[in-house]
Amino acid sequence: MYLANDVLRQVGGEPKDIAVLATKISDGDLTTRFDSGTKVEGINQAVQIMSGNLKQLTENIRGASVKVSATVRQISGAITVLTSGAAEQSAAINQTTSTLEEIKATSNQTLEKAQALGKTASHTR
Repeated sequence: MYLANDVLRQVGGEPKDIAVLATKISDGDLTTRFDSGTKVEGINQAVQIMSGNLKQLTENIRGASVKVSATVRQISGAITVLTSGAAEQSAAINQTTSTLEEIKATSNQTLEKAQALGKTASHTR
């Protein structure tokens, strides 16, 4: 009898109950509620602590994934803004280039007319 009580104390409860608890945890069920009215020790205590630690770790991972998701959305938004700004700058540069080409063409025409006028003026003298 003493040996049985010693084993139960070390295990912390009935082995089949602890096995059910360990199976639930290994299946990913971290929602198991524990009877806080009894003294918990031994393997049972270790399993309950493990369950609590896994639950906390899962919550931390979930919180981190929410933060990562929010950060990705912010980065995506910033990329969209930058892309839009780059497209606007490109369009403005293309417009400026076109305007400069028009000015160059007009200047060349003015130069040609001035040269022709200069030749005409020198022939009439």
